[in-house]
Amino acid sequence: MLLSSTPSLLIGLLGNVFSGELLEHCARFRVFRRVDELFILVPMIGNLKGNLEMCLSARLGTSAMLGELDARRTRRGLLLGNMTLLVLQALLISSLAAVLSFCLGLVTTHRLGDVPSGPGPSNTTTPGTVADPTLNDQWNEGNTRPGFAQLLMVLATGMAAAGLSSLTLGSFMSSTVVVCRWFGVDPDNITPPVAACLGDLVTLFILALVGTALVGAMDTPVPLIAVVLMVLAAGWFTRRVLTNDWVKAIARGSWAPLIVAMLISSGTGMVLSAGVARYRGFALLAIAMTGLTGSLGAIHANRLSTSLHMGLHPGSKQHHMLTPGQSLLVLFCLSLPCEAAFLAFVNIAGWIDVDLGWVGWLVYITAVSISLISAHYLTLFCWRRDLDPE
Repeated sequence: MLLSSTPSLLIGLLGNVFSGELLEHCARFRVFRRVDELFILVPMIGNLKGNLEMCLSARLGTSAMLGELDARRTRRGLLLGNMTLLVLQALLISSLAAVLSFCLGLVTTHRLGDVPSGPGPSNTTTPGTVADPTLNDQWNEGNTRPGFAQLLMVLATGMAAAGLSSLTLGSFMSSTVVVCRWFGVDPDNITPPVAACLGDLVTLFILALVGTALVGAMDTPVPLIAVVLMVLAAGWFTRRVLTNDWVKAIARGSWAPLIVAMLISSGTGMVLSAGVARYRGFALLAIAMTGLTGSLGAIHANRLSTSLHMGLHPGSKQHHMLTPGQSLLVLFCLSLPCEAAFLAFVNIAGWIDVDLGWVGWLVYITAVSISLISAHYLTLFCWRRDLDPE
């Protein structure tokens, strides 16, 4: 467990560091200055994508341990069905997340940075100075005005980023599970951290690219056309899912947990939007710590769920020769050096405030404990209620 989980956790942590740094740089992009609701949308979409890929890896990991991925014909149908469901979930939930982030933006501050309130500055000059012709343009980009055009912009950006990242990450995670099966490695120890970090990193990267491409056409019909095309694509994917025996039953019961998780992450988005402009390195610390705690909880839930699907008793030793309590304790101890390495690295690099790092330790230990215990008891609760915990 240590040999397989530690490298994936460190890789996931490294990916979360890059995600946090990317978000710090994206804050200066034109699209984030014009549409500040995207700061609320970023953790919601990142959380959604991480959850979707981790659910996919959990289902495929169980299928791998049960031998359902060994036959080529069975493997093809199972992988295609899960990929179709993944893209459908990404399109539909991301549209809900986009509308919610826009509504939350209506009741929060619509200005980033230190731009003063009041009318925009003029280009008048005083003796001995030169007017800056770009000053008014910078002001206009920072002063967002909520409206239908902005809603379409958030919808188009969020749905496109979620859909494209689903195709990319879903293919990668499916291939990873199959390769793990070929080499006799338990995918439950490897795939959750990779899915979590890539979900944040790739989705944020694609969201920034799509938003940058669309921001110039924000006042044209282009965002509306993009939204209509993705709605039609969602209808086609719905039809494919309902005719696939592998995922038809899963599709009916998988929406409520995803929506609840997305609603919870909306609070994260509001905190991130408020804190990113106040504390140096806040975005980096927030994304890295939430990604790592979620990965640890997902590893434990995946391992326990796979054992339950294999018919093992919840309190007995699992297929990997550890009891659930031993597995939980090992993951908690493993989390401490990972967090220490992360905080030491970002402190040496000078990316965060030192005081913020000390506070991070207390928050991190509390979050890891809650994540592991919640994953344990929620998995057992779902299983005892005849619900698939994956």
